[in-house]
Amino acid sequence: MGPVGFVLLVNRGNLTRHQLYRDVSDRIQNEPGCDVAYYVPSRVRPQRVVAEFEPELLFGQQYAAGTCRLEIEFWFPDGVDHERYRIEWVEPERNLGVGWHQDGTHSSLGPCHIQLDYGGRTVERERAEFIDRHPLNVLDVRLDQLRSLVPNLDWEGETPSLPSSGLAGGP
Repeated sequence: MGPVGFVLLVNRGNLTRHQLYRDVSDRIQNEPGCDVAYYVPSRVRPQRVVAEFEPELLFGQQYAAGTCRLEIEFWFPDGVDHERYRIEWVEPERNLGVGWHQDGTHSSLGPCHIQLDYGGRTVERERAEFIDRHPLNVLDVRLDQLRSLVPNLDWEGETPSLPSSGLAGGP
């Protein structure tokens, strides 16, 4: 990428919400197994991109769930010097969700945490690396972590858990 592209990625000030969501949608459609990605506007909650995936193609191995989705939200609250986001893997068949939340909640875990939801409740939450970069760079890092994390969730017992090997993107 030439110098002009680099400047655009670093300079968040030039970023508009419309442009960001178009760029996120375009970026996610290039991932293996992405069947469709679409923008979900909202006046009540952060706008988001939802992408439907065939997980075996994304993870490059057999996987226990059928079509899944990735939900991506970025928002820019006043008085905060970095973006907030939620990047969440959702498996409706297994009632599972796992993802990174840089959303200002759970301050005891720092500015970012990973959360595992199963059966309609949160079963695990732990500190995750705070990434202070352009949202598309954050998305790239989290997608790399997702490809390692999700196939390695621990399914022993009745409730899944995050792997103990540090794949969750912790500090």
